[in-house]
Amino acid sequence: MASPSCASSRTRSIIRRAIPEPLPLIECPYHPDETVVRLIADTPQNRGKVFYRCMKNARTPEACTFFKWKNKYIEYLVDGGFLEEPEEPMPAAVANTDDVRGTIVELTCAVGELKGAVSELQQAVGKRSTPFGAGEMIHMLLAVNLVVVVAFVVLALFK
Repeated sequence: MASPSCASSRTRSIIRRAIPEPLPLIECPYHPDETVVRLIADTPQNRGKVFYRCMKNARTPEACTFFKWKNKYIEYLVDGGFLEEPEEPMPAAVANTDDVRGTIVELTCAVGELKGAVSELQQAVGKRSTPFGAGEMIHMLLAVNLVVVVAFVVLALFK
């Protein structure tokens, strides 16, 4: 299974600030006669995720290629001068679903990295003829505990 792409630190910093909702719908940069629309994904991998796109010739081979997930659309709006980047961080109570989804993506990336580390440890253990040293055992236990903690955090976010 492919792991989700991890957002850049710039994207995370913009998203964690108080961005006004709804976001402005701008003219498509490729088709000035069209306004982009806000849509919600309904695919199994991205269900509920907000994105913005131009609908010019949608569902045809000539469809416009303007497409941005919400976090990239916010960046695009800020970079293009359509939206000012807020200076104050967003209070935790104002966090919305997309912020939670972004956090989940970050945690999923961290879990993927930890799985890789655990896999490397398992391979190293398989090559050793002597039992674990005390330090190696502690590192492996810490990695496994971190995976469990991340899983509980993700579950807590959905309660």
